[in-house]
Amino acid sequence: MKLSSLLEGKRDKDKKSMNAMIRDLIGEYELETDVEEVAPPGANYERMVKHLKDKFGSDSSVPYQIAWTKYKNRGKK
Repeated sequence: MKLSSLLEGKRDKDKKSMNAMIRDLIGEYELETDVEEVAPPGANYERMVKHLKDKFGSDSSVPYQIAWTKYKNRGKK
Protein backbone atom coordinates (compact mmCIF):
# COMPACT_ATOMS: atom_id res chain seq x y z
CA MET A 1 0.00 0.00 0.00
CA LYS A 2 1.44 3.35 -1.03
CA LEU A 3 1.59 6.25 1.40
CA SER A 4 0.31 8.63 -1.28
CA SER A 5 -2.85 6.56 -1.70
CA LEU A 6 -3.46 6.68 2.06
CA LEU A 7 -3.03 10.43 2.26
CA GLU A 8 -4.90 11.25 -0.95
CA GLY A 9 -7.87 13.52 -0.36
CA LYS A 10 -6.89 14.50 3.19
CA ARG A 11 -7.21 18.12 4.31
CA ASP A 12 -5.08 20.25 6.59
CA LYS A 13 -7.50 19.78 9.47
CA ASP A 14 -6.65 16.08 9.41
CA LYS A 15 -2.91 16.65 9.96
CA LYS A 16 -2.97 15.11 13.43
CA SER A 17 -4.57 11.93 12.16
CA MET A 18 -2.12 11.84 9.22
CA ASN A 19 0.82 12.17 11.62
CA ALA A 20 -0.56 9.29 13.67
CA MET A 21 -1.00 7.25 10.49
CA ILE A 22 2.62 7.97 9.48
CA ARG A 23 3.87 6.93 12.92
CA ASP A 24 1.91 3.67 12.58
CA LEU A 25 3.37 3.04 9.13
CA ILE A 26 6.91 3.72 10.35
CA GLY A 27 6.35 1.28 13.18
CA GLU A 28 5.39 -1.46 10.69
CA TYR A 29 8.76 -1.39 8.98
CA GLU A 30 12.00 -2.52 10.51
CA LEU A 31 14.28 0.47 10.89
CA GLU A 32 18.04 0.37 11.12
CA THR A 33 19.13 -0.19 14.69
CA ASP A 34 22.81 0.70 14.22
CA VAL A 35 22.15 4.41 13.77
CA GLU A 36 24.01 6.64 16.19
CA GLU A 37 22.07 9.49 17.68
CA VAL A 38 24.08 12.04 15.75
CA ALA A 39 22.62 14.09 12.93
CA PRO A 40 24.19 13.74 9.47
CA PRO A 41 26.61 16.52 8.51
CA GLY A 42 24.97 19.75 7.42
CA ALA A 43 22.70 22.36 8.89
CA ASN A 44 19.70 21.07 6.93
CA TYR A 45 19.88 17.65 8.55
CA GLU A 46 20.40 19.11 12.02
CA ARG A 47 17.32 21.27 11.48
CA MET A 48 15.40 18.23 10.22
CA VAL A 49 16.29 16.24 13.34
CA LYS A 50 15.27 19.14 15.56
CA HIS A 51 11.81 19.38 13.96
CA LEU A 52 11.34 15.62 13.91
CA LYS A 53 12.19 15.48 17.61
CA ASP A 54 9.28 17.84 18.22
CA LYS A 55 7.03 15.42 16.35
CA PHE A 56 8.33 12.07 17.66
CA GLY A 57 9.61 13.08 21.10
CA SER A 58 13.08 13.98 22.28
CA ASP A 59 13.93 10.47 23.49
CA SER A 60 13.03 8.77 20.18
CA SER A 61 15.68 7.54 17.75
CA VAL A 62 13.31 7.78 14.77
CA PRO A 63 14.34 11.38 13.86
CA TYR A 64 17.95 10.27 13.47
CA GLN A 65 16.96 7.22 11.44
CA ILE A 66 14.88 9.35 9.08
CA ALA A 67 17.66 11.95 8.70
CA TRP A 68 20.34 9.33 7.97
CA THR A 69 18.08 7.58 5.46
CA LYS A 70 17.51 10.90 3.66
CA TYR A 71 21.25 11.63 3.79
CA LYS A 72 22.19 8.24 2.33
CA ASN A 73 19.60 8.52 -0.46
CA ARG A 74 20.34 12.14 -1.43
CA GLY A 75 20.71 12.59 -5.15
CA LYS A 76 18.98 9.30 -5.98
CA LYS A 77 15.65 9.35 -7.77
